[in-house]
Formats: sequence, structure tokens, C-alpha cells
Amino acid sequence: MKQTFNYKEKFAFSYCYPAIAFIILTVLSEVFQYGIRFKSLKLLAYPNSVYVLGVCALIFIVFALYKYSSARKSSKNPHPIEISETNLSFPKGSNEMVSLNFADINELRGENDEDEGKQLIICTQDKKRYQFSEDRFDNAGKYAEFESLVRQYANN
Repeated sequence: MKQTFNYKEKFAFSYCYPAIAFIILTVLSEVFQYGIRFKSLKLLAYPNSVYVLGVCALIFIVFALYKYSSARKSSKNPHPIEISETNLSFPKGSNEMVSLNFADINELRGENDEDEGKQLIICTQDKKRYQFSEDRFDNAGKYAEFESLVRQYANN
């Protein structure tokens, strides 16, 4: 008997914080013509500091856009997590599906992290690690059902 669960990537606005910080630093460096120093060591003079901070801001903007794009793709999620008595199949990335045999699971543990909430961590014999967070399931009940099924099938 196969069971399916929706597992969606979520976008947090906190992905934008580094980009915002570097944008502010870039503007301040341009307006006040500041360089970058560490104690008495001058690392970058005025015009170069603007360029470096601007490039860092662009990198973090691209990262935030990538996370937003992957969250949008995940919301459509054509490949949900599927559990049978012998296998666990789930999407990894946009097109790749991972299929784990429960016999290959080396370690299975649950964690309750302050920042990320409840998580189920699966380690395989070939040293791969997969992590499933409660907040990415439809609700807490679905996560609890998923966790109990994985534990039940992995222990058999």
C-alpha cells in the first residue's frame, strides 16, 4: 500500500536580509566615500569598496531569487513523497527523484530544533543524509503520520 505526502519548500523573507544589508553598506560607502578597514589595516579604498559590496549584494539577491523560484516550483510539486512498505521516494531538486530502500537506512533520528522545528533525519549506509522538516508538510498531523510510517518500515 502506497501513501503520498505533500512536501513543499518554503520561502522565508530572511533570505533577503543579507542582500538588504549589503545594499545599505554599498549606498553608505558610496555616499560617504568610505573604504573598508580592519583596525589600522586598510583593506579596500573608496571606489573599490563600493564595487565589492555591490557584487556581494548582487550575489545575495541572486540567492534569494533562486530560493523564491525553487519555492514556487515546489508549490506546484508534481512529485510528492511516496512511501511503500519497502521504499521511500521523494523529489530532490526540480527533476530528480530519490528512491531509498528501507533496508539501506543506517540511522534514523528525530530532532526538535528551536529554529527549524521538528525534523526527521535519515542517514543511509552510503553516507547520504536526508532531512524532512515538519513545517514543510501540509500540517503537523501529516508529518506525524509520515514519521511513524518511516520508523515502522525502517525497523522491520
